[in-house]
Amino acid sequence: MGNQQSDPIRIKVDLDAAFWYLRTDEAHQVFTKKDVARDAVGDAAGQVSDPTQLATKKERYIGKKPCEILRDYILRYVIPDPTDETVGYVDVTYQPSEIGAALMKAGFIKGARVYGGASDPFSLPGRLNEILTSRFYHNADMSKCYQRIMLSRTKDPEAIAVLEELLQDPKTLYEDIGRYYFQDYCPQIYARLKMIVNSLAMDRKLESVRKELIQDHGVDPDLPDHPFLVRYAGAMRRVTDEFATQGDGPAAIAMLKEEFPMRERKG
Repeated sequence: MGNQQSDPIRIKVDLDAAFWYLRTDEAHQVFTKKDVARDAVGDAAGQVSDPTQLATKKERYIGKKPCEILRDYILRYVIPDPTDETVGYVDVTYQPSEIGAALMKAGFIKGARVYGGASDPFSLPGRLNEILTSRFYHNADMSKCYQRIMLSRTKDPEAIAVLEELLQDPKTLYEDIGRYYFQDYCPQIYARLKMIVNSLAMDRKLESVRKELIQDHGVDPDLPDHPFLVRYAGAMRRVTDEFATQGDGPAAIAMLKEEFPMRERKG
């Protein structure tokens, strides 16, 4: 199978901003697990093979200081501009995941999301990516894209209802869920809840979410699951079953099972 790898793309980075940041106090604060939660799930470096595990490759930065991460990145990947010391360049090669490439090769889909490697600024913690690229580029948020696609295709009434509710006012909904589980609602909780909702869309079980909330976040084990999460989890599993039986779904699944053997979903 061809790797469908792109030609290297040269990305401009802001060395002036990077060197300024290296002198700040923030750059010398240790990167923590909470900082990972601030970054969007499924980032360019984070090909999560098991959607029940929300860790991304950005967790390799936990315990390091931003100044260390940034210096290492610049030394490894940045090519200085010979005429302008305030900017540099990195060469990034993009390719789809193995599964995305297999589906395209078989003709089931026309395109798949592509991922850059470690040289991609987007693989860095969000703050560092922003420092390096915001002067030259705009990072578009695709966080609602897949939900809109599901909404346009599903015929499940409850799935339509929960997706419309989520898309209508996500910040208010996440705040309601956050205050249901936590006394102190904050941006880190908002980011974590977005990750949880994304994982439920990939058929993560609500029992797994509940276990995480109790063990990792100290949520009262006697507190019932939030009603929206109950509805959303059930609807997403039905949407999976719905799409799996439509059009090329059965043939695509059969091909993936053969080429990528994995544990089948229980229940």
